[in-house]
Amino acid sequence: MRANVKDLWLKALRSGDYVQGNQRLEGISGGKSKFCCLGVLVDTLMKNPIPELPTIKRIVDPNEYDTDEGLSCQDVTYSIGRDSRAATTIPWELANAIEFPESLQWDYIDMNDTHNKTFAEIADAIEDRL
Repeated sequence: MRANVKDLWLKALRSGDYVQGNQRLEGISGGKSKFCCLGVLVDTLMKNPIPELPTIKRIVDPNEYDTDEGLSCQDVTYSIGRDSRAATTIPWELANAIEFPESLQWDYIDMNDTHNKTFAEIADAIEDRL
């Protein structure tokens, strides 16, 4: 992974600015966003654009659905160009540009969604592994 991208991601994960969620890059419930660890990365890159990286667009699905907990939610996807839209992993054009293959992304998705690691614990793992 590119060093400047990794630094931004680590700062964002440790910032306390993001509420942790799972199963999608970002989901909105009760008007508040929850992010998985990869969603934090994409949102951070969207808010802090790096000129040589693709432009990221955030798209909120206007349709709501009910969760198992009885909450009404909306999905958020991130798009780069017309054919690349993602809700779970990073859009492939961005992943290639930041040198973050999908196989590695799934390691962090698993930490976030299956093992319920905190953003701080995931940041420590990123620091050690990437």
